[in-house]
Amino acid sequence: MSLIEREIPESQLDDVLAEAARGQGAVAVLGGPPATGKTALLWRLAERAAAAGAVVLSATGSGEEHGRPYGTLGQLFPDAGTAWRDPARALHAAVTDLAARATVLIIVDDLQHTDEESLRCLRYLTHRITSDRVAVVMAWENRLGQEQSPTLQELVYRPNVRWLHLRPLSQDGVRRLVAERHGPAGAAAKAAAYHALTGGNPLLTAALLRDNTPAAGTARPAEKAQGSVVRKAQRGAEAKEGSGSGAAAGEVVGAGPAYAQAVLVCLHRMGPEVTRIARNVALLDDPVDPHLLARLTGAGGGLVRRTVRHLTEAGLLDGPRFRHPAARQAILEGLHAKDEAELRRRAARLLHDEGAPAGTVARQLLHAGPLKEDWVPPVLEEAARQALHRGDVACAVRCLRIASESCTVETERYSLKAKLAAVHWLVRPATSAPAFTALKAPIMAGKVRPDCALEVAQAMLWYLRFDDAADVIGRVGEPRAGDPGTAVMAGITRLTVETMFPGVGTGPRTAPAADAERPPPMAAPELRALETLSAVLRQSADDQVIAQAEQVLQGSHCNVGSLMAIGPSLLSLIYADRLESAAAWCDRFLADTGTPDGSDGEDGAWQTFLGGFSALVALRTGHLDAAVERAGRVLDRIGRHGWNATTVLALATQAEAYTALGDHAAAAGLFAEPVPVEVFSTTAGLHYLYARGRHHLANEREHAALADFMACGEHMLHWDIDTPSLVPWRTAAAEARLRLGEHDGAADLAAEQLGGFRAELPRARGMTLRCLAAASPPERRPGILESALRPLERSGARYELAQALTDLGAAYHELGDRPRAQAATRRARRLAKSCNARDLYEEAPAPHAPVVRATGGGRVIPIHHSDAYGDLSDSERRVALLAVQGFSNREIAGKLFVTVSTVEQHLTRVYRKMKVRNRAELPTVLRLEDVEAV
Repeated sequence: MSLIEREIPESQLDDVLAEAARGQGAVAVLGGPPATGKTALLWRLAERAAAAGAVVLSATGSGEEHGRPYGTLGQLFPDAGTAWRDPARALHAAVTDLAARATVLIIVDDLQHTDEESLRCLRYLTHRITSDRVAVVMAWENRLGQEQSPTLQELVYRPNVRWLHLRPLSQDGVRRLVAERHGPAGAAAKAAAYHALTGGNPLLTAALLRDNTPAAGTARPAEKAQGSVVRKAQRGAEAKEGSGSGAAAGEVVGAGPAYAQAVLVCLHRMGPEVTRIARNVALLDDPVDPHLLARLTGAGGGLVRRTVRHLTEAGLLDGPRFRHPAARQAILEGLHAKDEAELRRRAARLLHDEGAPAGTVARQLLHAGPLKEDWVPPVLEEAARQALHRGDVACAVRCLRIASESCTVETERYSLKAKLAAVHWLVRPATSAPAFTALKAPIMAGKVRPDCALEVAQAMLWYLRFDDAADVIGRVGEPRAGDPGTAVMAGITRLTVETMFPGVGTGPRTAPAADAERPPPMAAPELRALETLSAVLRQSADDQVIAQAEQVLQGSHCNVGSLMAIGPSLLSLIYADRLESAAAWCDRFLADTGTPDGSDGEDGAWQTFLGGFSALVALRTGHLDAAVERAGRVLDRIGRHGWNATTVLALATQAEAYTALGDHAAAAGLFAEPVPVEVFSTTAGLHYLYARGRHHLANEREHAALADFMACGEHMLHWDIDTPSLVPWRTAAAEARLRLGEHDGAADLAAEQLGGFRAELPRARGMTLRCLAAASPPERRPGILESALRPLERSGARYELAQALTDLGAAYHELGDRPRAQAATRRARRLAKSCNARDLYEEAPAPHAPVVRATGGGRVIPIHHSDAYGDLSDSERRVALLAVQGFSNREIAGKLFVTVSTVEQHLTRVYRKMKVRNRAELPTVLRLEDVEAV
């Protein structure tokens, strides 16, 4: 109470009593917003007056007694209504009689509820106490929307009436109130939050304090119950409006039942008209437009403006919005569901008529339920599109569902179901296939809009249901003039087929006819992204075209609504060998989801598709373990038993990474399950064939590998997407031919690829030069390999760079240039270890040289071995052969360009495999034959 007293200087209250004590009869009216402490202030005044010897008479107006004559007066003098013949004069006489003996303080609280008869008596009294020791102090709240009694107006608006307007607490006042509850420590920081959410209303502040005062050993009740939800809504409102209160409310303050009850108390005290308008403000949930609110409520604009001001003074509104989302929720919870639905339908119609944004209208419709009026489905469809764009998938789904239930036309209903299925596909691709199957019949019957039917076709393509997709595309046919939406979707579908499902090819053309409506060049980022990808796959993309992919990514948001633009743009960068840029974009988008590796978060296509692209980038930049992990997460999330374009790409990426890591058993397990033939009509299928070919080659199945690589080439040539940055089939086939001893064929393939570059593809060029070096004479290899290093370094392809350096070390070793061989080999080993490519860093540096070049007395000693020797790896075999000839561990390490520790580890494995105890027993197993020196 003392706190409130400090908000109104105590001298003002004492003046009222002092004037009365001097026989100068004083009349005061205490006004101000509801629940700001007027009653507490009255009783504080009564306590001080009684302590000073005054006679205190008190009464409180009540809504229940408002119609009962002399109800309030009877509280001052119980016999007033029955025994007094002339109550007004009798009241004056009784009061002046008391005043003759002592100062009299008459307190009337809630004057607005006082009955008319009592008001006339009080008016009579206040007119006649100007020279008596009497003070009359009345607390009054002006109830908006209610006509004021002339008697009441004459009572409170007399010239001799002193007005005291009780204002809400200042921030400093709130700080003192917080300090009383929480202690002085931290009160200043908390006070800003409390003041921002209550406007200084003491009742609301005290309620929030109760909600946020934990019992011993427990969490804050309000925060535990709903704090995170409320804080999120509050932050959204603050971001939307940029309000200062958001900055002040940085401290966590949750709202619970005490706050909700306090809000309702405030509204109740302000009266039914204010409550009705406040309820409509809560329904609109947007910055209040007085004109719109007046139309919705049927109240006058002036009353609406006064009500908004009144609610702001009461601490419920901060200008145009509720200070706390929980206040809005508390107000709406008092509505019956049927009444709320009808109010929201009225609000939606009015907002639509006023030209409000689709999202604003949709908020009302989503709460009101289906409304079968023709204007409703288009509004909700647009709202769903906007929701997807900002990443609110749940809102998009609800909009489309209500829209389909509001349709009066069958075609629109099925079209919206098609859009709803497309959204579900973006969210949960693993389980959405049946919805598209069910839509085929309505599409073929002409009950689905063409643009929606093409969205269904794209999903069918992804699920590898090519016959169904071709039927749907054929049913749509050519876009009609004047239908730009279908023209855009037709272009997107055509380019999707050409770039991702080129083997489908085939049915009626989906490109717009010459006289059809063509999409504006900047209208659809999805279309621009696919155009870029198509140019990259045909090696017709220059820097300016590739920059378009970057522009699309820069303009895309981190949500599923942007996925159809982001995916092709990332693939464009990957297939243009812009791996550093692709990695940066993948990292950025994954970081924006809060899941740096795509491992957590919503089980949707965003993490699934983006994780697949990220895995491919990791593979091509030599982060082999990351590629395995990311691809595995994609397969786990989307399911390993239902084939689709994403599972094929993820499986191929993981298998190729396993092969590079030397984990051939894991790669074999991925290829154990047969794939449907439809896989080989997709670009993801090319990745699968290439990965399987690499696996065959690593396991010395050269003919099988060559068949897979040549199959890749046949497809790519037929589909006119023959770029080595997609799949380097020529260099891989050349490597297989080298293994088979077909050096001329390998050289021809490498030379053909080297002459086929029409775009700058550094990774692919470096791989081609490495292949050409392997097929060239020994004296030419170092020069070719040196020229391969620069593009590989520039592309960021660490694994391929390690391979080229390994070959370079071997080439120099074979030519007897030991310093350069050692330098290249050391660098290769460091890179290979950073990639965890064991087969690379454990191999000898000179694969083209004889296995051992041990000279003693001009003799060269090749090694012949028993069956046990065949169990050793190449690295172990080389160490064993040198050890059996008497070289020390350090000498062996120098010859093989490895560490002494590596030699020791290899020898330990050799002893175990060959069942000997030490190097002295090795000659009993290995048989050496002297031959002529080479």
